[in-house]
Amino acid sequence: RVDEAVLPAASAAALVSWSGGLIRDLVALGRAAGAEAYADGLDTVQTSHVKTAADRFGRALLLGCTSGMVTRLKVLVPKRGVRPTGRPVPRDDLSAFTVATELDQRLLIERLIIEIPETPVRYVLHPTIVPLISGLGAS
Repeated sequence: RVDEAVLPAASAAALVSWSGGLIRDLVALGRAAGAEAYADGLDTVQTSHVKTAADRFGRALLLGCTSGMVTRLKVLVPKRGVRPTGRPVPRDDLSAFTVATELDQRLLIERLIIEIPETPVRYVLHPTIVPLISGLGAS
C-alpha cells in the first residue's frame, strides 16, 4: 500500500496497465517511476513519470533484438479493423502468434510477448514495447 499523496490512483492504474499484469514488471516500473519523480524533485509519482519509466523499460526489453525478432514483432502488431465476423480486432490480439517456432519461443523467453495462462492460452505483446515497435529498424 502506498499513500495516494505519493501514488495517485491514475498513476497506479497506469503502472498496472504498463506492467501487462506481471508483478515483477509492476514492481520494476513502480521503482523506476518513483525514481523519475525523485529526479524531478517531487514527492508524488505522476502519470508522466510512469510513461517515462514505461518507455525506458520497453527500450530495455528491446535491446538485443535480432532483425528476425523485429520483423516478427512488426507482423504480430494487431492490425486495427474488423474481423470477418464483424467484431473489432482487440488491441492485444495476437492470433498470428504460435509457440511452434524457435523465434516465437525466443520472443516469449525475452519477455517481449506475455503468455496469459487462461483457457485457451492467450498471448499479448508486452505493453511497454507496443508504442516502440513501429520505430524499430529491421537491421
